[in-house]
Amino acid sequence: MSLPEFLSQIGFWPALGGQLLLTGGTFLLAVAIGFPLGLLAYRYRALTPPMIGFVNLLKTLPGFAVFGILMAPGRHSTITSLLAALFFTILPVIFGTEKGFRRIGRPPIDAALGMGMDPATIFVRVLLPLASPQVMAGLRRAGIAAVGMVTLATMRGGGLGELILQGIQQGNGSMTLAGALPACLLALAADFGLALLFRAVVPAPLRRREKRALYIAK
Repeated sequence: MSLPEFLSQIGFWPALGGQLLLTGGTFLLAVAIGFPLGLLAYRYRALTPPMIGFVNLLKTLPGFAVFGILMAPGRHSTITSLLAALFFTILPVIFGTEKGFRRIGRPPIDAALGMGMDPATIFVRVLLPLASPQVMAGLRRAGIAAVGMVTLATMRGGGLGELILQGIQQGNGSMTLAGALPACLLALAADFGLALLFRAVVPAPLRRREKRALYIAK
C-alpha cells in the first residue's frame, strides 16, 4: 500500500484539516480574549490579583482533568475541544500582555503627555511598541500551546489526536506516527512563523535589548 493510500485509508486529511481549523480558531480566540484581559489587568490594579490568581489556578490544573470534565457528559464537539484547549492557550497571552505593559513604567507616558499626545496616540505609538517584545513572546508561546492542546483535545475525534489515540489502542505504529509527526511539525511551523512575526513587529532596538537581557540572565 502506497503512502497516499494509507493516509487516505486512516482519514489523515480530514484529521489534518480539523487540526488546522481548531488550532487556528483556538489561537485567534486566545488573542482576542487574552489581550484585552491582559490590558485590564495592567490598567486596573484592583483586578490584577484576582485575575492573575484565576489564571494561575487554571495553569496548575492537569490538562487531562480539564478535558475530562468538559467531555464527561459524552457530547464531544468542535466547541468542546476549542474550549478545553482555550483554557491553556489563553494563559501566555494574558501573562505576556500584562507583563509587557507593566514593565514600561510612567516616564515614557509622562513624556508623551508632555508632547501633547492623546491617549489613543500614546497607546499606539508609545505603549504598544514598548510592550511588543513581551506581548509577542506570549503569542509565540500561545501558538505552540494551541497545537499541543488541540492535539490532546481531539483524541476523541476531529484532529490529529484521534489518529494518535487510535494508533496506540490498535498497536499501529504507522497510524500513531501519522498523527504525531504532523503535530510536531505544526508546532515547529507555528513557532517559526511567530518568530518571523516577532522580528517584523518588534523594533530592532528592543529586540537587541531583549537579547542582551536574556544573555545576562543566563
